[in-house]
Amino acid sequence: MYPKGYRKYAASQRAIGLKPDEKLARYATRYRLAGQLISIEFAGFSEKVAIIYVAATRISIAGSGLASSRRIPHPRPKTLKLANLSQTFSQASIVTRTLHKNGVST
Repeated sequence: MYPKGYRKYAASQRAIGLKPDEKLARYATRYRLAGQLISIEFAGFSEKVAIIYVAATRISIAGSGLASSRRIPHPRPKTLKLANLSQTFSQASIVTRTLHKNGVST
């Protein structure tokens, strides 16, 4: 899922013979990747540790998308939001607290 309004923006750019802004496209791709990452498999690690790495990876990708969005020239589209970022931080915090409660060191 791309950020709200991105597909419309990209289509309108293509309709007038232009490519979407490269930095904005990079941001949209990272946003989409962070929002759709479900799992990563690790051989030899527990499921709890894998959950932490998935959450950390999502945070890293979302942060990378946010950093790239700050380099987009003004005016920035007002429809682009990082809705999943707060959810990702919340999930990572819950997982970390649960692991600490169960005696697992992160």
